[in-house]
Amino acid sequence: MGGYIMIKTSKVELGDLTALSKLSMQSYKEAFYSLIDHKNVDSYADQVYQPSKLKTELAAVASDFYFLKTDDKICGYLKITKEHDFLEINRIYMLRGFKGLGIGSFAMKKAEEIARESKIHRLVLGVLALNKPAISFYSKKGFVEYSKTSVNIGDDPFTLLLMDKRI
Repeated sequence: MGGYIMIKTSKVELGDLTALSKLSMQSYKEAFYSLIDHKNVDSYADQVYQPSKLKTELAAVASDFYFLKTDDKICGYLKITKEHDFLEINRIYMLRGFKGLGIGSFAMKKAEEIARESKIHRLVLGVLALNKPAISFYSKKGFVEYSKTSVNIGDDPFTLLLMDKRI
């Protein structure tokens, strides 16, 4: 793509449900097929990213989804949830062909901007311990691990690192 690319966001609306579901499934599978058994990835994605589940998430007052676009092409999305004293970055998902172009950094800046506008001074997120590229990205952005928990993906348990950043 060469040099500078234009990145924009647009808020995901109910009418975007099918596109959001397809994008969620594709980007999740692209990200995790190399890390986790395909059967477990498929099971999780099919369960969590079906339109009826995403519709419930979209309806939640405290949560917002933003499509990430370059050249008016949707290349990923950001999901955040505002809590009383922190903003949770639930997902920064991107299609494989768009990684390394600064879109993740743009999404992170968008989350920080929303937090500041809401007078929130702490960002939190969870990342699978085996997802070394994501951990490296979040660490470079100033996040530090503060706890661990366990999460099931399909039939298997995985360690989830909880990270936060003061802004």
